[in-house]
Amino acid sequence: MSDVQRVLRPAEAARVLGIGRDKVFELLRSGQLRSYKEGRLRRIPAEAVEEYISRKLTEADAERVGGSERLRE
Repeated sequence: MSDVQRVLRPAEAARVLGIGRDKVFELLRSGQLRSYKEGRLRRIPAEAVEEYISRKLTEADAERVGGSERLRE
């Protein structure tokens, strides 16, 4: 097994993302961040965190390109 955690608790995901725990639960409720329940515990695959980050970077790139297009007009 590698040193990288494959499954995170909400507080750990918050630390990785640099956001608060409440914001993590907001992302979970809205479906922006995938998770599953293990009994009463909420678990977030590290892969889901990576997907979220990738999606946000893609959105930021699209906004940056769209913004520079608007500046040229």
